[in-house]
Amino acid sequence: MKSKSLETLISNDEQQSSSSSIDYSTTGLEAHYATSWSCLQIVGPDTVDFLNRLLSIQVASIPTQQGSWAFLLDHRGRVQESIYLLRENQQSFIAVSETDAQALHDALDRFLFAENLNLSLRKDLRCVYSRFPTEHIAKGRLTESFAQSFYSISLLGYQSEYLSITSTESVSDFIQQHELRLIWEETDFEHERVRLGIAQPLREYQGRSPLDISTQGISEGKGCYPGQEVIERTLALGKPAKRTLAVKIFASPEDLKLICKSYGQEEILEVLSASLDEQPQAKVIGILSSLSTRLMHETEDKTMPFLYGIIQIKNRADDSNHMLIQIAGVLPQAVRIVISDASL
Repeated sequence: MKSKSLETLISNDEQQSSSSSIDYSTTGLEAHYATSWSCLQIVGPDTVDFLNRLLSIQVASIPTQQGSWAFLLDHRGRVQESIYLLRENQQSFIAVSETDAQALHDALDRFLFAENLNLSLRKDLRCVYSRFPTEHIAKGRLTESFAQSFYSISLLGYQSEYLSITSTESVSDFIQQHELRLIWEETDFEHERVRLGIAQPLREYQGRSPLDISTQGISEGKGCYPGQEVIERTLALGKPAKRTLAVKIFASPEDLKLICKSYGQEEILEVLSASLDEQPQAKVIGILSSLSTRLMHETEDKTMPFLYGIIQIKNRADDSNHMLIQIAGVLPQAVRIVISDASL
């Protein structure tokens, strides 16, 4: 979901709330985000075989109390549903969807015939994302707060990350028991995701090959599942159609404000292949797919403002670290994009 206060975030950067002004990129900080993601529980003796026939990962290899990215693809190898698959025990999994667990339920139900399993939408459950500086702190805190309903998973790429599944009441109690600085808002989580170049299910994955982003959630050499032939062929050739990159967008505060406004209105923001002195020959090679609307600065004197973003571009031979972005009819000229250290 895109921020509804884009102009406020840009023009009133100094007036952000105390939780937003914390540098959450510091890996030593503990942080929690009570998500609005929905849960689908899959339980029964045939669960592993059923999911293994449909999803892009080796389901049987997921250990108990751990989770993994997973995709349900169509016959062209395009993402229909992207989920975090959490293993409760040998016969029980929870599929966490950032978008709509009902759509996931319906998609899986189409393949359900005589299998001995049950698909249940769990509207009574909430999902909490947590990260910790060490595993020792993580296990103690999570066991105390969520009993054993927590699952180790690599989501933003930190060393100790977990998704916990609990009731709405337990989440409310958890937030009340902890200091505000430990609780992320949605904008905090989305900023961190974009800063680190982590793809979002709707904006980067939906309707695209997962290999245009990364190999995360793909088990190479796995047996048949929808789209498997396309995925294996792409892996063998070693060249997906697109690349997905984390970038920094440099411009004046006024131009960055216009970019945020256009992004919030879901306008198409084109990425061009050219250095600034070659702009007349620029060609469209992709789009800006995600944007953090939190104004950042490259220098302490705040003379180089920028925004973090994620771009999806054609997989070209040109590996230039400098590109342009323009919005038709909004900006008088294109502005500079630099590929950041984060990589998908």
